[in-house]
Amino acid sequence: MLPYLAALGLIGTQGPGWPTSGLWVLGYCLVMILPALVLTAARVFASRLVERPLSRLDGWLTRNAASTTAWVVGIVGFLVARDAIGRLWG
Repeated sequence: MLPYLAALGLIGTQGPGWPTSGLWVLGYCLVMILPALVLTAARVFASRLVERPLSRLDGWLTRNAASTTAWVVGIVGFLVARDAIGRLWG
């Protein structure tokens, strides 16, 4: 969600105007959901072929999710705190 919000902020502040900005947002959304759509289609239409690789991917994601989430929360928290301190003293 964070990259989506950042992209919307950039498009909103520096974009070329409404019609083109809307197309940029639509294109960005397509790029972000395309991998999920491809994996879903593969799961539905070729389930026997993709079941084993998806099971391995699920195991890897399950093992690493807590660590990755902790890093993301820590980095975002640091950036928010740094911005707040800069606004207080700047």
